[in-house]
Amino acid sequence: MRFANGGVKNIEGLKIIDAITTGTEYVLNSLNQMGIGPLTDASDDGAGYYGEESSVLLFCVNNGNAPGTGGSLLTNASGSVTFDVIIDPLASGNITNTLLVVGDNFDSFTEQMVINVAGRPVVSGAEFYVDDDNPFPAEPYDSLATAGNSINAVYNYVDSVYGGNLTEPVTIWINDGLYYESIHIDNIGSSSNYPFKMIRYSGTPDIFGSFLIEDAHYVTLDGLTIWNNGGSDVIRTDNSKGPTTAANYFKLLNCDIYSANPTNGRMLYISTDTIDAEIKYNTFHGGHTGIAVRDNSHLIRSNTFYDMNRPIIFM
Repeated sequence: MRFANGGVKNIEGLKIIDAITTGTEYVLNSLNQMGIGPLTDASDDGAGYYGEESSVLLFCVNNGNAPGTGGSLLTNASGSVTFDVIIDPLASGNITNTLLVVGDNFDSFTEQMVINVAGRPVVSGAEFYVDDDNPFPAEPYDSLATAGNSINAVYNYVDSVYGGNLTEPVTIWINDGLYYESIHIDNIGSSSNYPFKMIRYSGTPDIFGSFLIEDAHYVTLDGLTIWNNGGSDVIRTDNSKGPTTAANYFKLLNCDIYSANPTNGRMLYISTDTIDAEIKYNTFHGGHTGIAVRDNSHLIRSNTFYDMNRPIIFM
């Protein structure tokens, strides 16, 4: 957990409360604050406490106060704290760890950390697969026997099956490999009950190209590594067909995004008329502008930026 006070006032009574997630077990006395060292699970030192009866871990930042009362974080101060858990060997999919952050002079809020177990979240509905190295056999993937082993080939096959009108949730799993192609997701997905997802299956699926998402709602890109070697926008939601055809409820999660163009384009462009996009847990490397947002309300949280040439977030 990394924390920082970028405001103009000191934060008082700061506490980070972690209800240890089902499917994990806290390793006793593993709480450690960077630059300070190990913290005990007992409440007597005031900095950390683990309530074994309720599986709640309490951390008080820079605390010199009485146990459990919260600590002080000065302006521009930062730090990090770590702890260990053992993951249940029978757990699968995503394990979501939720932190509650409270203090005396700000509104409390929650933050989530997603632990991916066995590399794959649990999904429902129809599942399709793409692998750049080993085309899938006819069984049990007979529906993909003619789709080939590129992302576009599988997407086009899905589009031909549903005709742009999903009748169930659809996930395309993308396996480890190198994919030299740009993907245009167009006219697919229109309901929260029938989302469309492209998710990392295993390893590192490296995609050398770009994504254009147009007239396609409830689309999720999750766990992908996307490289743009000099074009303009790496990922773009577009409304070029009219004022109501952008990518509403678009989600970009757990992706690594690279751009080799320091003078033009954006790594992520959320166009006018796109509503309620969710951009979390991504890493942006290099490039001109990190995230460009036009109008409306979106959730942008817990992203990391490296070596940006222009604004990290431009509105």
